[in-house]
Amino acid sequence: MENLISSQVDGENEVNTWLDSQVLAAGPRPIIERLKEASTDNIIKRTEHLVFKIEELVFYEEDLAPPELPPGVLVNALFDQSTTIYERRRPLRTDVDELFRLKEISLARFLLLICVLCEKLNKVVTEEERARYLTAGWQQKYRGTALKAFLRAMQWYEEDYREKSHYGRMIAIIQSSGSGKSRLVHELSLNYPVMNVNFRKGTDDTSGWPPGDRMALEFFKKQSDLSKAATIATKMIKGEEIAAAFLGALMGVIADEWDISLLMGDESLSRCGLPNSPEAERRETFFRKVSDRATDLLLKNEDILLDDRSWIGNPGRVRPEKTFATEKERRAYEDKLKEGSREWHQRLFKLFCQQDFDRVTQKLHEAGQTKFFLVLDECTALEMAKGNDSEGPRCGISLIAVQRILKAAEHMKNPVCFWFLLLDTNPSVVLFDPPRPITSSFRLTAPLQPLPPFVYLGFNQHIDRMRKEKAFDSLYLNNLKYSGRPYWSTLMPHDVVDTAIVKLFCIHEPKDFNPFNQHHVLAAFAARACLQFEENEATKLLAANAVSRHMRILLSVINAELSTTAPSEPVLAIAAAVALNISETTYNKSLHTLFRNWKRQNPVLAPGDMGELCSRLLLLLARDRATIRFRGEFVQNDTSVPDSMHRIHAIELHEFLTVLLGEPEKAFGLFEKGPAKQLIEFCKKKWINFTHFTRFEKEIDELTLDELEHAWFFGAAIQCCPTQAVIDGGFVYYDGSLDEPFDRCRLRFLPYQTTVRGPTASASTKTGLGLTAPPILHPGQHGTESQRVKPQTIVLLMDFKSTSTFQDNGQMSRLELRQAEATTCWRGYADPNQGEEEPANFFINVRGYSPVQYPVMLPFDSSLQPVLIDILEDQMDTELQAMEDEMKEAMYVIEQRANVQRSNQEEKEMRQQE
Repeated sequence: MENLISSQVDGENEVNTWLDSQVLAAGPRPIIERLKEASTDNIIKRTEHLVFKIEELVFYEEDLAPPELPPGVLVNALFDQSTTIYERRRPLRTDVDELFRLKEISLARFLLLICVLCEKLNKVVTEEERARYLTAGWQQKYRGTALKAFLRAMQWYEEDYREKSHYGRMIAIIQSSGSGKSRLVHELSLNYPVMNVNFRKGTDDTSGWPPGDRMALEFFKKQSDLSKAATIATKMIKGEEIAAAFLGALMGVIADEWDISLLMGDESLSRCGLPNSPEAERRETFFRKVSDRATDLLLKNEDILLDDRSWIGNPGRVRPEKTFATEKERRAYEDKLKEGSREWHQRLFKLFCQQDFDRVTQKLHEAGQTKFFLVLDECTALEMAKGNDSEGPRCGISLIAVQRILKAAEHMKNPVCFWFLLLDTNPSVVLFDPPRPITSSFRLTAPLQPLPPFVYLGFNQHIDRMRKEKAFDSLYLNNLKYSGRPYWSTLMPHDVVDTAIVKLFCIHEPKDFNPFNQHHVLAAFAARACLQFEENEATKLLAANAVSRHMRILLSVINAELSTTAPSEPVLAIAAAVALNISETTYNKSLHTLFRNWKRQNPVLAPGDMGELCSRLLLLLARDRATIRFRGEFVQNDTSVPDSMHRIHAIELHEFLTVLLGEPEKAFGLFEKGPAKQLIEFCKKKWINFTHFTRFEKEIDELTLDELEHAWFFGAAIQCCPTQAVIDGGFVYYDGSLDEPFDRCRLRFLPYQTTVRGPTASASTKTGLGLTAPPILHPGQHGTESQRVKPQTIVLLMDFKSTSTFQDNGQMSRLELRQAEATTCWRGYADPNQGEEEPANFFINVRGYSPVQYPVMLPFDSSLQPVLIDILEDQMDTELQAMEDEMKEAMYVIEQRANVQRSNQEEKEMRQQE
């Protein structure tokens, strides 16, 4: 970029003369003046405006004299005249804003340099280029609190560890892909001695970082393949033997090449590089030595190993449980095997590892170190063994075999404590199968338990890098990639969506999304619709699989029970939206698969959430289909735009309502034509951008501008908690131009309420009368207290239960302008004592659940309507429900008295407000 300051560009003087010419056509002059005053926020838009004007002058104006026309050198810089009129405008370069910031260059030079050749822009980005971009992103400044959290956790692990209670000093660092597990280890290595071995499979350096240690993985694969295929007893190497040989060889090479900088600091072996880089060649050379050394150890000790295996036998076949005369005899036999396995593991450690572990310990102690971390990254790749543990130690490597040898290492008593970190996305690292009769000797020895895994890697670490200068910034992928997990920040903008699709659905290509695959479908809607899972055995397995393969976040593991969540993550929500919107057929099949799982004998989705889930799905469906209808695609996929300009599309509020409910002038009755026209006018220049729902865990009495701003820039609609009064959810919209400087005071909230339980006959006319938006807290003037503001908005009642038409218009939908009535005690209502007043909102009341009421359902009613019917059929008749409530009141007297007191207090407060 610097050489553009000092180097003259061909034709610069000629363009300067034209720009300063007195005969310059009147059309471009004000645009040029505006361009001179541009900022980095609007430079691209103003530049494009000038290019359009120049195109108009050159190709469409016939009456201009040559002095008024731009010089040919500028025309050639901006346009390719050898192609069609639709393709001749050259695309802008991706760093226009950076070029503009170079104040030393003239406007003429800027105009001559702003475009690039189409073939340069549209060239295929190589895997090597992507890998370099990923590498640079991985090496960016470390953000977040994961390292501090881990060091705090280490104090607990050290204090809490008990040799007789825990299965070795092994800490599993478990979290879904892209969360920063490997980067945490790298940061740890800057201050502590660390040796990491990465078992990432494949040669694709763009799928994740750091790259796998090929020589290490090939050693385990080769030994496992030889062992499983062997017919000679000496070659039937057990997994524990392979693991011990590798660990011993690893420590031996470290000791031979000892230097503390090998294990810690910025130049340690933890520093990885691209293929053929010095860092990559250094690691490959190192692990080649380890592999060769481990292979030699196994060969030299074949006879010793064979003799030492004689204790194993085959208990699963030789002494099945039914042959034991008594339970006491069976337990005695198991205890013998248990002791034999433990002694065998210790003998293997002593044979292969002890001497070199002691050498490394001595050198670490001399260097003043008290801890050493051995890291096995992508450790479940070591599952290569043949058969299962029911037949005793297996031929070939397995993760459990490695863990047994690591457990044997703890008998070492020395001044340096060895800790073993097992990194993976798969919770099975700590979710061992329950021991069975006879086989417990070959598993984790009960009652020993693994240490609790470390899962606290943080989230939204790069959120402070998100631009919020314009409302439009909420749409750019180059901005949204700084939300969620840190991996997205390392990607090029045009790669973000495709990469996220591959990661979310664990597929090779975006086109491989399968709407019949329950894992794909649950992952898609979990990322967008706040799916709430039922608690049963089926969902336990799904949760583990979702963390391992579908980007679900692991919160904790307690007694083999997983707690997981799908947080608000814009990139994954967009990826899911793109996959679902491949076609109407794909979307429809996905909905069918989703609800098929709900109706199964072991349901995955919680029934209590189904009514509100249907409303969320309808709103998402309307957002998606409106975007496709009015914008053509969910994500702008135009290769002619700069990489930094790739974005999702916002839509106007009237476009959303038109797709959800139909044209306002047709959706409501004859007497509502006036309010319908007012609604259309109200919706103009009001924008929505939500891509998914996020669940609010607190009750909402008011919304802060910080909360609305966060929701806007994350594209998140809100699902309220189950105890929320008056509203069930809502979404943010922006009232104003998206391309002007962002004004958070222009953020508004559209609430909705869902009913699947019908009111009693006496209450049917009051349904939705209390529906209103909570107040928005605006900053007070001159540092005073925040002001509660209630701007006019739209409120939506989705009354699925009601089946009757409105008496005044004979239709199932009704629109009116009205103020909400306080029907319950809720601080979200306007407080007259504070001079507040409920605004006259547009109240949209929709009864029923068919495509007649919701035209957006028309292509999807075969999937949506049956589940709504099932939900409503599960509800008790409203009058019978009222009788049940009366009976409960009679039975639960104490609770009833408390409710009466609470009701009296609410009525008293409401009277005071009036």
